[in-house]
Amino acid sequence: VDHEVIEGHTIGHTFHGASSTSGRGGNDEHLKCMVCMEEFRDGEALRSLPCLHRYHQRCIDQWLSRNPECPICKQDITAPQN
Repeated sequence: VDHEVIEGHTIGHTFHGASSTSGRGGNDEHLKCMVCMEEFRDGEALRSLPCLHRYHQRCIDQWLSRNPECPICKQDITAPQN
């Protein structure tokens, strides 16, 4: 998938710390990138996919350049959204 398609089907944003509701259930999925397995840090560039999973922008852009599916749920980012 080329960069223009990635940009057109995802949302880039900056991480601004963990929410107050996270951290107790043991679900790291919202606090770390499931591509590189590193925690998000303040000020890092993130990208949210249509399925709402989010990753480091650098990690998911590289992933999506080879595979148009979310690494977690396998939703195709280029598929029409309902």
